Amino acid sequence: MQVAFPDRFEKLPARFDLPHIERFVVINLDNDKEDKIKLDSGQLRVRELILSQDSTWGVKFHFSDYSKYWEFIRVLDICKIERACCFRFDHDDLIVINRPPRPKPANELSPPPLMM
Repeated sequence: MQVAFPDRFEKLPARFDLPHIERFVVINLDNDKEDKIKLDSGQLRVRELILSQDSTWGVKFHFSDYSKYWEFIRVLDICKIERACCFRFDHDDLIVINRPPRPKPANELSPPPLMM
C-alpha cells in the first residue's frame, strides 16, 4: 500500500531509532475476509502491550500491496483509542511499542543520608 505524506513531514528525519526489540506480534493485513477479526485481535494486543508497560516486545501491523486504505486508518484509530504514545511507520509496517524506562538520575540512585 502506497501512502504519501505532505511536504512538512520531509523536514523530519527519515528514520529515528527505536529501542532494539526482537519480539513482535505480527498482524498481517492483506485484504481478505478475516481482516476485521485481525484488526480486533490487534487492538487487544496493543491494549495488552500498553497496560503491561513492557518495552521488550511490540505489535507490528504489516500492510500488503492489497491492503485497503480503511485498514490503515483503522490501525491509526487503534493507536489513538488505546493511547499508544510510541508508534512508527517502517516501509509497509506500523510498529507499536512502549517507551523504554528512563534511567534514574544519579542523585536518586544513592540512598538518602541518615539523619542523627
